[in-house]
Amino acid sequence: MLEELFSIVVEVVVEVAVQLVADKSARRWRGWGRFGVFVRALAWCVCGALLGGLSLLVFPDLLIKSEALRLIHLGASPVIAGVVMALIGRFRRNREKEDTDLETFAQGFSFALGFGLVRFFVAG
Repeated sequence: MLEELFSIVVEVVVEVAVQLVADKSARRWRGWGRFGVFVRALAWCVCGALLGGLSLLVFPDLLIKSEALRLIHLGASPVIAGVVMALIGRFRRNREKEDTDLETFAQGFSFALGFGLVRFFVAG
């Protein structure tokens, strides 16, 4: 059970790390603000799916072996990633620094959902 818990933590950390790298790239995409929230969420979901596919080259197998825990992870991971990204955005705004579109709950959730769905269905 401890190994499964460690696997979940590692997968969440990897997803958030990938999101932070994507967030760094997002600072260059300033024109996204003119699109609606749904279109931007869909775009982030596609970006997450693409990076999830690329992650299969590095981690071809799922770290979590239990089907039940994989489903829990698929549901919880986007929520956790969305909260983390929203907190990063709030932190940056409170310090009067420029934030990105990805630093919101909806966009962080969408990115992690795309990433997780690809890993769940392709690696699983």
